[in-house]
Amino acid sequence: MIENLKIRNNLEVPNCDGIDPDHCRNVTIKNCNIVCGDDAIVIKSTRQPINYGLSKNIRVQDCYMVTQDAGLKIGTETTEDIQDIIFERCKIKTSSRGICIQLRDEGSIFNITFRDIEFESRYYSDPWWGRGEGISFTAVPRTPQSKIGTIHDIKLINIKGTTENSIRLRGTKESRISNITFENVSLTLNKLSRYKGGLADNRPTSTYQPIEEQKTSGFSIRFADNILLKKCSVKWGENKPDYYTNAINATDATGVKVEAFTGISANPKLYPAVSINKK
Repeated sequence: MIENLKIRNNLEVPNCDGIDPDHCRNVTIKNCNIVCGDDAIVIKSTRQPINYGLSKNIRVQDCYMVTQDAGLKIGTETTEDIQDIIFERCKIKTSSRGICIQLRDEGSIFNITFRDIEFESRYYSDPWWGRGEGISFTAVPRTPQSKIGTIHDIKLINIKGTTENSIRLRGTKESRISNITFENVSLTLNKLSRYKGGLADNRPTSTYQPIEEQKTSGFSIRFADNILLKKCSVKWGENKPDYYTNAINATDATGVKVEAFTGISANPKLYPAVSINKK
């Protein structure tokens, strides 16, 4: 049990996390107030000389976070499975990625729930991690020789955020993302920083381009299967750069279902609200 902790780290210092359960099971983190330069709460399974087992049955509740990196995160180190995790009733006041899952190693990440979460995400400094992605799930091999698991069976329920970049599902040919449900997820996109946009962060990887150029849609889905968007919405703020495009854009994706969606594209004259391409 980790309860009622107040953590004050330096916002300008990298590798300055808040709370990191690593190879841990049966953990509750609740009512914590965290200020840190790096990830606020992140669940990992780092590479160790001894097999300490998977990370499982962890619940994060009622926490308040201020960070210049990810607010609630799983990964990047994922050498063992990470499963049966619940993040709920949390507020992320500032972040560069509000909610984040980074799979880079041979473990898999599954049976994860995020619910009743508010966040703000923007890019804070260059260089730093993230590019202001609101929600970022990436499955990218760490090296060309790396084995990689899968991200699957994730639920996001009652999520609300303001961000300058996409909700991003970025699988790869080596590891497709599957069975993801977004229910009552509301996103407002607005360019908030002075830094170059139209970018997404795939790091750490030497297999794919670390910083990838891409148009910014509300939901950006690639190399993914069985994705449900139910009662979700996308709004655009006053500052809409030219690279802001569709409300939903899916490529190399199958089984994408959209139910009771609200939102238009950033520029209806140029882009449809929803663009889904299986190839």
